[in-house]
Parts: sequence; C-alpha cells; structure tokens
Amino acid sequence: MPTINRDVKIKQPKQYYKHNNVSAEYYGTVMWKNLRNSYIKENPFCEYCLKEYNRVRLADEVHHIKEFLSGKTEEERMELLLDRDNLMSVCRDCHLEIHNARRKNKKLNPPGDQKEN
Repeated sequence: MPTINRDVKIKQPKQYYKHNNVSAEYYGTVMWKNLRNSYIKENPFCEYCLKEYNRVRLADEVHHIKEFLSGKTEEERMELLLDRDNLMSVCRDCHLEIHNARRKNKKLNPPGDQKEN
C-alpha cells in the first residue's frame, strides 16, 4: 500500500512581487515604513480594483506609481519614494498585475527604441 508523505506541501504558495536588492535598501528605511503604514491606514481599499474593476477589496501593499529608482540622484529617489502623491494602495493581485504589465511593456518597447510621433 502506498504511503503519503505529509511533510511535502502540495499547494504552492501565492506568488508575490519581489523587490530587487537595491530597492530593498530603500524599503527597509524607517521613513518608508512609517509612510507606508500611515498611507494604507488612510487608504485601506485597493485603488486599482476600484478604478479598473469597480470592486471593493482591501489593500495589502502600497505601490509607487512612478518607479522611485527612476530618479537620477539619491535626492530624486528619496523624493519619489516618500511622495504621497506617487503612492497607491493595492491588493497583492493588482500589484502583480501592474508590475507584470510594466515588465511586458519594457520588453515590447526597449529603451532607445522609442517611436516618434
């Protein structure tokens, strides 16, 4: 008779957006953590779900609308990181959707391959 190994997880964990090592340094700062906590308390629902799907869902994460690492200097990066107008409360699913679309768009339109209007 076959045996079942109960130590092996059958269900795969949900995939979450992972930050690279550079952005992880910024996300570890006390200033960012305080801002993130206060922002999600003020905006507890996923802004993307409300806007795109007209549904109400609790937010799990805070997303930067404009990538803060796009700043050329340290000051520009910190300004984008801590700018409340650059933030958006999102659920995990929407956060993944936003970043996957961003990655796909970057692959379709690599830098330097801009179309002229």
